[in-house]
Amino acid sequence: MEAIIVLVLIALGFVVIGSIMGMTASGRISTLEQQNRNLNERVKRLEGGQSETDTPQSVASSVSEPAPNSKPKRKPIPEMGLQPPRVAALTAAPVKTSEDGGSASPPSWSPHAALKSHKPKKPSRNLEEIIGGLWSVWVGGLALLVGAVLLIRFSIEAGFFGPGARILMALVLGCALLAAGEWLKRSDDKVIKGKLGEAAKALQDNASVPGLLSAVGIFTLLGTTYAAHELYGFISAPVAFIALGVIALGAMALSLRQGPLLAAIGLLASMVTPLLIQTETPNFMALVGYLLVIGFAALALARRTNWRWLETGTVFGWLFWLYMSVAAAMSGQLILWSFFLAVGFGATVWLSDKQGPERAGDLTEVDLNPILAVIWGGLAAMLIGYVVVQGHTNSDGFGLPEMALAVSSILALCVTAVVMKRQCGHLVIAGLLAVALGLFDGPNAQVIVFAIATAAVVALSIREALGRDVYTLTKQPDVFWPVFSVGLGVCGVFLSSMTNSSNWNESGNVADNVHAIWMGAYAALFAAAALYFQSKSRPIPITAIFTLGAAGAWALAVIFAFDGLVLSLALSLGAVIMVATIWKIRLPGGRLALLGLAGLVFAHAFLVQFPDANSLSARPIFNALWGYLALPTVILGAAGYILHERDEGTKSGDFLNGVIEAVALAGLALFAVFQIRHLSNAGEVYVDKIGFAELGLQVSTGLCFTLAGLSKRFSGNLVLSKMAEIISYVTLAIFAIGSLFGLSPFFNGSEKIDGNIIFNSLTTGLLVPTALLALCAWRARGRRPAAYVNILGGLALVGGMSWVTAMIRYIYNGTSIDIVSVNFGDLELWTISVVWLLIGISLLALGVWRRDRALRIASGVVIILTVLKAFLIDMAGLEGVLRALSFVALGLILIVIGRAYQRYWLSGTTQETSKEAEISP
Repeated sequence: MEAIIVLVLIALGFVVIGSIMGMTASGRISTLEQQNRNLNERVKRLEGGQSETDTPQSVASSVSEPAPNSKPKRKPIPEMGLQPPRVAALTAAPVKTSEDGGSASPPSWSPHAALKSHKPKKPSRNLEEIIGGLWSVWVGGLALLVGAVLLIRFSIEAGFFGPGARILMALVLGCALLAAGEWLKRSDDKVIKGKLGEAAKALQDNASVPGLLSAVGIFTLLGTTYAAHELYGFISAPVAFIALGVIALGAMALSLRQGPLLAAIGLLASMVTPLLIQTETPNFMALVGYLLVIGFAALALARRTNWRWLETGTVFGWLFWLYMSVAAAMSGQLILWSFFLAVGFGATVWLSDKQGPERAGDLTEVDLNPILAVIWGGLAAMLIGYVVVQGHTNSDGFGLPEMALAVSSILALCVTAVVMKRQCGHLVIAGLLAVALGLFDGPNAQVIVFAIATAAVVALSIREALGRDVYTLTKQPDVFWPVFSVGLGVCGVFLSSMTNSSNWNESGNVADNVHAIWMGAYAALFAAAALYFQSKSRPIPITAIFTLGAAGAWALAVIFAFDGLVLSLALSLGAVIMVATIWKIRLPGGRLALLGLAGLVFAHAFLVQFPDANSLSARPIFNALWGYLALPTVILGAAGYILHERDEGTKSGDFLNGVIEAVALAGLALFAVFQIRHLSNAGEVYVDKIGFAELGLQVSTGLCFTLAGLSKRFSGNLVLSKMAEIISYVTLAIFAIGSLFGLSPFFNGSEKIDGNIIFNSLTTGLLVPTALLALCAWRARGRRPAAYVNILGGLALVGGMSWVTAMIRYIYNGTSIDIVSVNFGDLELWTISVVWLLIGISLLALGVWRRDRALRIASGVVIILTVLKAFLIDMAGLEGVLRALSFVALGLILIVIGRAYQRYWLSGTTQETSKEAEISP
């Protein structure tokens, strides 16, 4: 007994404290109300031209006459945030009229400015107001609720009252709280009047004592009803269900007078009621009817009070129950469940579209806006997909009700996106749902239905892209819808081919003609869209996306339909079409599409065809390499020729032109490389061996590419120049390591010289690369760094000397010239020295004649090597007179060479130096 008395005293203490603080705030409000009356009377006297201290004449001279029907503005009073008269307006400038020589121009107006100017500002509150007017009310209400709950719990535990008495007292308490709240509300309506009442009302909107008491009363009635059914069994489940629904509706109705808190409580209680009250034989129709009645009541209340958050809560509450009742949809109630889904979706999209555009994308509010509607539709689409898939059977596909639900849902989403412009996001949901459902096995008719649905969404997406050029905020091209339409169409068919190919290819053929036709249709659609968008002068990125989409769809279509050489030819046909669009139409994106298609041809050849040894015939030169490599190279070359003189006006455009030319030359080099491989290996291009002659030809191919990069024709192509430079470095490394050492017949005994005295493997392995190296060194002068030119020249000199030496050994020793296993003869050594000396003299003469310092240096190197060889190797075995004569002959030769240097080289150098001095300032 003492415990209950203590609890009662604590609860009463909270109530008394809250009441005292509330009365204190009420007393302050009364004082401020009196001050406000005094200020109003003073303003009236001032407006009438009289003052307590000034004469009527002085007032008239300092105060301009206010406009008719104008109301004085007020500044906030620091104590309570009220709006007193704006006395500062007494010094305002007079309004211009036609008599002053001009009429006053009306101020500019816009809906956003009007809404901003008419939006009421929240009055500022000091600490005293917050404690006395707000916290006291909330703390008092919370204390009252907690005290009531504790009293009820203690009384139950102590056994003071029986179940019936407890329920009766709880009902009485709930009704009493509701009555008290209504009485206080009516009392406040009579007291709160005038401008002071607006400030008090603003305070009470955040801490309404009547609303708080009514909310506690509603909670009490809800808890009592639930306890009467669940705990004590006084009422049946249907009666408890109806009672809870009526209380929830009553709370929402009472919110019209006592604030939004009761509406929120009523909505929450109504949505939770079916979870709390359950029967042995659930009636889904009754549940749907109940939710619709409660929901429409809440929506009507929201429309009347403009509480758009209540609309959001209602439609998402319906969505919650759609998820909770999915078992009913799969157990014979699909039609009713679909009806409930349609009502919820229709209400969501209609209500969200009514919101003004200035708040349509504001996610900081819980107002029902188009973005929330799209989220609602996305969650609903996921639920629809789950329900439809649950009705799927492996053999028969989707049932008729499930198919009807899926098709009608996609159609509803599309119609919503078209009719309600701000909710076009539903189109994305429709496309994803159609593609997802199209991936499940079933009859061909089922797959076709979802394929048509996907195509319809793609067409509508293209329509959306036509109506949007740039993003509103960033002013950048709006590429979302072009990307979505292309991605949806291409990915939809591709994914369907991965899962449903067995439906169309029962014979097991590789070709998938049905999906090829679908992809070809998308290629035509995207190509038409690109041409149409270009004719309408749409932003270039948008048109380029459709061009690339058309090329990608074409590529996938031919991949589905063909294989082997026919596939490469079909891809090349698409590249030819792209060249035509580049030449005649200048279609944006055409160059990227051309590079993509040509790249697919090369990739198909390298990754698919060439690994198969039977894919290429053994016929030399005239084989399938022309279709796999030469044809795309010719197409790229034609595009490069067309674009060479065209000034794109942009860095990216000129860069792409350079890339096309570079890839064309790279393709030509690859064609030569693989023809060499094909010729050297009896038709197999992927073998793990390479010979000395073949390596020389491959090096020659790389050097030809280097020469192309050094030509004047491609001097302005930075892409090609850099590519040629990189390839040249790789080629030089291969020549130095492979041709001069690794595979050279001098060091590799397995390499035998094939051919005759004129044309043999030394010609292709050393002579041709050496000649090309010398040509590259000559062409690189002034175009490449000096170090690069010197490397080319040095390798050319070494290669030439190696070829001459190898030819001499071939003449003396036959096909095997390995220096380890085949010894040198004396005559052979002297022959090599004589030839080397002649080469040195020839280089010297040529260098003097051409006044070329590099040739003279090369001659010096050759002569020095010859002298060293003669002394260290050739004359090592001579004795007597022969040794003396050899030294005499060598000395005479060196004297002649020295005299030539003095006579021609030094004099020529002096002339060159004097000419340079005359030219230089």
